[in-house]
Amino acid sequence: MNATIAFKNEKYADVHNLKEVYAGAICVPKPYDNLLLPNTALTFVGDTTVCCSSNDVLLVTID
Repeated sequence: MNATIAFKNEKYADVHNLKEVYAGAICVPKPYDNLLLPNTALTFVGDTTVCCSSNDVLLVTID
């Protein structure tokens, strides 16, 4: 499973082999619903780890 995070500033980040997604300190179960709650720290863990604020994210695509 891979994730692409598109940011409001038109940049993006890719996480390959996605293993876990955290909203704050809580591990979000699949299918990773409700990730874009305001003022939430998001962490995508896979081959790389991407940490960001939900306020900066435009779209998350997980496939």
